This record gives sequence, C-alpha cells and structure tokens, in this order.
Amino acid sequence: MPVAPALPPGPNREVALAVTCAIVIVSILFQGLTLKPVVRRLVNR
Repeated sequence: MPVAPALPPGPNREVALAVTCAIVIVSILFQGLTLKPVVRRLVNR
C-alpha cells in the first residue's frame, strides 16, 4: 500500500491508487464476513 502513493504523477498513478484501495476494501470486507463462521467452527470442535 505505501508504494502506490509514492508513484510519480501520471495516469497510471491514479489507476494504481484505485486498485490498491479496492483491494484493501475487499480484503477487509472478506475478512469481516468470514470471521464469524470461522469462530463458530473453531468453537464447535
């Protein structure tokens, strides 16, 4: 993530920032949505 804002100005910088933000948001959402089922499976063992 810290590399994307360090890119020089240009059209590719904006794409890199957008893709980086999208990946971070999707990762956080995926982890949040799967946390409860994982904990439930671990507790039921």
